[in-house]
Amino acid sequence: MREPQKYEDLFFTDDFMFCKIMENDEHICRRVIEVLLGIQVERIEYTHKQETLDIDIESRGVRLDVVAKGDGKIFDLEMQTTAEKNLPKRARYYQSMMDMDCLAKGQDYDNLPESFVVFICTQDPFGLGLPRYTIEQTCKENPEANNKIDDKIRKVYYNSKAWEGLAKDDAEVRAFLKFLATQKAESKLTEEIMEAVMTARRNEPWRKEFMHARELRERGRKEGYEEGLEEGIEQGRAEERAIAQAQLAADQTEIAALKIENSRIATLEAEIERLKNLVK
Repeated sequence: MREPQKYEDLFFTDDFMFCKIMENDEHICRRVIEVLLGIQVERIEYTHKQETLDIDIESRGVRLDVVAKGDGKIFDLEMQTTAEKNLPKRARYYQSMMDMDCLAKGQDYDNLPESFVVFICTQDPFGLGLPRYTIEQTCKENPEANNKIDDKIRKVYYNSKAWEGLAKDDAEVRAFLKFLATQKAESKLTEEIMEAVMTARRNEPWRKEFMHARELRERGRKEGYEEGLEEGIEQGRAEERAIAQAQLAADQTEIAALKIENSRIATLEAEIERLKNLVK
């Protein structure tokens, strides 16, 4: 992922900026959901803002970018700027955690809301050149069963690099993806987002928060590097000891073999001397 040198260089595709705007501007968050999913949302409420859903002390926590609820639906919006091969499994895990978080103990499964996981990718997540990949459960044997087996789970992956592949009548999504790829605002929504980005760049508390988080991350990387370096040195020493031990064992074996051979030679020499004495 591209990491800006300065806070003032952050754009909407940068995780920190994406989360700050989406978490603090309900209008933009709602409009992004409506544009990307093609639905109307009357209002939204935030459930988690880039927090970890801790379902069980033994389970793996999951950090979601922005999770919002609205009109009986729940939405997880993820900004993805690096190429990853495990996005489908991440989406599966995220949705399972959202379900666990939504359903109180003893509640009926009918209470589970329709859920959407949306990955907004700046690279093609599947390498097929599509601007959008919409994933829903279907029945392979008989499509007529699809309505009966609909589990209300939706996964959508967007590829901003392929914005030109969207039809002209899909203007809002096309403009949004183009904005991510080129930073050119050509729609009402993208103009609002760009204005929010410019305002956020002047937000001093956010700048300090970003710099502090970045400092902690760099410190963690440095400590991890030093720890890894120490582990590498120790591993190298251990390998040297193992090689030395193996060589020592081989040398000892060879010496033992030579001693046996020398003992045989001495025995043969003694036998030769005995035979010589007999033939005199």
